[in-house]
Amino acid sequence: MLMNKRISILLSTLFFIGAGQINAQDVKQPASPVLIELFTSQGCSSCPPAEELLNTWGMALFKAKKALPLAFHVNYWDYLGWKDPFSSSFATARQRQYASFYNAASVFTPEMVVNGQPGFNGADRSTAQAELDQASLLSSLPSLGIKTKIHSKNIQVLLSNPSEDLLKGKTIYIVVFENDLKTSVNRGENNRRLLIQNFVVRYQTSLDKIKKLSIPIEFQWNISRLGVAVWAQDSQTMGVEGLNWNYPVSN
Repeated sequence: MLMNKRISILLSTLFFIGAGQINAQDVKQPASPVLIELFTSQGCSSCPPAEELLNTWGMALFKAKKALPLAFHVNYWDYLGWKDPFSSSFATARQRQYASFYNAASVFTPEMVVNGQPGFNGADRSTAQAELDQASLLSSLPSLGIKTKIHSKNIQVLLSNPSEDLLKGKTIYIVVFENDLKTSVNRGENNRRLLIQNFVVRYQTSLDKIKKLSIPIEFQWNISRLGVAVWAQDSQTMGVEGLNWNYPVSN
């Protein structure tokens, strides 16, 4: 009887160990946060409400690590009385890439794009929340690994990922963004307005594989307010996955 009892206990123990191993394999890795892109300009009078949405709703998501809002300041408004100091050709090129992919008739501001899906009015809170909720369900790639360090006048960035196979067919994007920027506008559509802007993209580059890189720090940037973000984007679907960031970069 004693021997049979010991055998029964041993079999039960092995069963639970085996079940635990199966359950551990079945557990889905947590999806990466959601990327929120806002195409905006200081020369556009309808953009401040969308930027305020990033400062409030977007900031709460950022602090909770649920999403990263990024403000891409386009340069095609710069000739209408006010040159946006944060405008860039890469921001305009990125927006036009989306427009081309989705066969949009034109580009506009403020446009919000969530995880690479078709854009909408960036000041529309209800649509933004619905797009965020949907994107959170679809994302499956775990966050890419990112480490940053200030060295001399550069940001040293080390990227890592447990499986290179997960990145096949995807482009890796790296951006530097800056928070707590204030601008007194004295011309153009936002004349006499003080604009407070966060998540402003200062630098963008793309890679075809995980690597280490060095980003020169521009003299206008405030190091204490800089962050670095990385994500993978599928050129066939424009879907964004693997988003991760380090803020501030000195951490």
